[in-house]
Amino acid sequence: MKSAKKILSIRIIITLSLLVLGSMIYWWHRVEIKSAQIAKSNNSEFYLLDPARFLYKDENLVTNIEPLRQFLKSLPEREKDKADISIYFEVLTTGANISVNPDLALWPASLAKLPIGMVIMKKVETGKLSLDQKIVYTKDDQTVEELSSEFHQVGQSYSVKELLEKLLLDSSNSAYHMLKRQTTPEDQQTIVQEVGLEALFTAEGKVSAKEYSRLFRSLYLASYLNPDNSQFLLGLMKNSTYQKDLKAGLPPDISFSHKWGENAYYKVYSDSGIVYANNRPYLIGVLVQTKFGDTGESKDYADSIMREVSERAYKYVSNK
Repeated sequence: MKSAKKILSIRIIITLSLLVLGSMIYWWHRVEIKSAQIAKSNNSEFYLLDPARFLYKDENLVTNIEPLRQFLKSLPEREKDKADISIYFEVLTTGANISVNPDLALWPASLAKLPIGMVIMKKVETGKLSLDQKIVYTKDDQTVEELSSEFHQVGQSYSVKELLEKLLLDSSNSAYHMLKRQTTPEDQQTIVQEVGLEALFTAEGKVSAKEYSRLFRSLYLASYLNPDNSQFLLGLMKNSTYQKDLKAGLPPDISFSHKWGENAYYKVYSDSGIVYANNRPYLIGVLVQTKFGDTGESKDYADSIMREVSERAYKYVSNK
């Protein structure tokens, strides 16, 4: 009897030992597989390189942009009697870029609205505001251009989300004033420090196409706002119905998250954003200050220049 119990105990011990050993072998094998997967995904042979480099196929990594560079660089000379032009272009997957008149700063017009939108979203992100929070429209928020707008009625309340939509989609000056009232100089300084925007605005309040592109790059990389809020703002700007300027040079099925603006008094017209070309996203921004006397002629001219730049850039990137 004791012998049988002893044999049973030995069998149980052996069985348990085998189970433990089997589990160890199984988990060891899983660790090896996982390690191999990590090594492969990180391409550890190239551990000094950007890991994102291996997320794109080689044929989608546009690096040679010299023909496009020559064309864009020729524009200021070609158009010198008609306008001053600042252009910035950058392939987001490789960093290959082109700066045309990078030191030429022009009045930003409605481009100035995006930084305020980003600061507001940072306050939402940190719990100081919410997208549903209501803001009262006051007489001080009225602008001459929007006095007849049904959206803006003194005494009525509008949510932060509604105001962001009006700010970025319609370039509403009233929405700009209402949202700016919710920020402090300290709030505005956060975006300067975290995105590196010390040189965004000159002492006169002007911007260049190159410096302005930092805003869109920070949204694309979700470096200032978290991914949810970066996606939210880019999604708003992607839904813009504005079909002129750079948008006019793109196929209708290509997404373009952008901010446009115009200042008829200074005859400055601008557009900047991210073109989501198939597997080849790129930054593009153009600022044009015309030398025409007629405002209508100035606008038509700026539209044509931006359309030409956009068509050339998209055709070059998509055909590489």
